[in-house]
Amino acid sequence: MSRNKQKTVRSHIVSRFYLEGFTDPSLRDRKPKLWVYRADQEPFTRTPDHVGIVKSFYEHELSYQIDIEQQLQKMETIISPIVAKLRSGQFALDAQERAELARFIAIATTRVPSFAEATDLIGLGVYKALLKRALDDSDFLVQLVQTIEAESGEAIDSRELTNAIEAVSRGDIVVEQKSRAWTIKMMFLAAAEISQYIEAMKWILLRTTRDNWFLTSDMPVSLLDPVTPRANRAGFELSNQSTFSFPISREYCLFGSFAVSVEEKRDLRGSEVRKLNKRAIMVAHENVYAAERSDALKEIVDTIMGKRLEQVKERLRNL
Repeated sequence: MSRNKQKTVRSHIVSRFYLEGFTDPSLRDRKPKLWVYRADQEPFTRTPDHVGIVKSFYEHELSYQIDIEQQLQKMETIISPIVAKLRSGQFALDAQERAELARFIAIATTRVPSFAEATDLIGLGVYKALLKRALDDSDFLVQLVQTIEAESGEAIDSRELTNAIEAVSRGDIVVEQKSRAWTIKMMFLAAAEISQYIEAMKWILLRTTRDNWFLTSDMPVSLLDPVTPRANRAGFELSNQSTFSFPISREYCLFGSFAVSVEEKRDLRGSEVRKLNKRAIMVAHENVYAAERSDALKEIVDTIMGKRLEQVKERLRNL
């Protein structure tokens, strides 16, 4: 019996043109390279087109396949001149440029493994909450049976369904979210909502010096909300206490907040840059990207990412 080998697709979760802003200018190789940091490993160099990649990240189980990678490349063609403008220190953006950049930042927030994992866990939480409601509310159980019958075209025994729900509640049946198509759909639905929040915030273009460069990671946007996100159709909504930081290059970082009164360019002290860099490291999935080799940075990455991984997993399990 013949076996069809499935082609492995290199899916970019971080834009290549974006990573070019974090290459080390002291390296004189023919191709620009950046430094990759991982917890408990020695830093190493790679070209931007060989990092920020996950195998077959956008593939799903449905019969039709949309070339998401190609669609993202079209978006990057539009956004790269806007990012180049910011990298040159020009902060004046028109309404269209601002909307495009907000969309790019939002998608950069959701097109990463950690967001996909969180989406699956939130989906499971919503599903289990519905099952619990079905056990507690007989009218809702009837509606659930009717919905399943309408969608499947098959008759459902309500007693058998109740037994199955009780088994799930006891943990006798383990429920998993395995639909990659659903995950991808929710990632981009969430990006559509996040872009509206980001566009509505006030922005500050932060500048640093050679002695204190910005870094980035395989989750380049740090979107933080001290208020517990509330569920909606895309999984959550953000509060007016939310902020984001998005390193544009080793010299510039874009910061957004609802609390900012005036949009402006601002120079940062070294301590402020290091604080933003630690924030970026805390949300990184596995890799931190920087424009220099630094023992001090390696120590920070080892400390933060070594502890953060288990903390994040525990927090997501409790969602």
